[in-house]
Amino acid sequence: MVQRQERQSDRDRELKAMELWSQGNYEYYKLDPNDIDFKVRSKRTNVTAFIEVKGRNRTVDKAFPLPIAARKLVKLDDSRKQDKNATRAFIIWACTDGIIWCDLDKLSGIARMGGRPQRPDTANDWEVMVYYNRNQAPFKTIMNISEGDKL
Repeated sequence: MVQRQERQSDRDRELKAMELWSQGNYEYYKLDPNDIDFKVRSKRTNVTAFIEVKGRNRTVDKAFPLPIAARKLVKLDDSRKQDKNATRAFIIWACTDGIIWCDLDKLSGIARMGGRPQRPDTANDWEVMVYYNRNQAPFKTIMNISEGDKL
């Protein structure tokens, strides 16, 4: 049986990243553990979107190239297409001192095999990954507002 490798600290980090990203302008809902991470709705416009949050144990200035599993990109795009109210999808990389984010439709990266060394009972450590360099999309950053409060 394949184990989930996500820990409570990972889930806490996702929530902190969403708080920083939304800045009170969006309602967000954590989705099923086997789904993408969040569904969001703008309080002002009622626009619905889906978001995948990836942990990145580096500072914002050292975070590139940004990695994500290709299957997550497909799942994120499928989630948006299957919800008639959803028009947007975003990826957020939660770094140690802030977040980097981009609209899925604006990403352009390089796909190759990658990941991390295989752990026992895991299926997704070595897989097709997509990597983004700083100049491959209009990335936006938000630095952590509380100095010393790591994501």
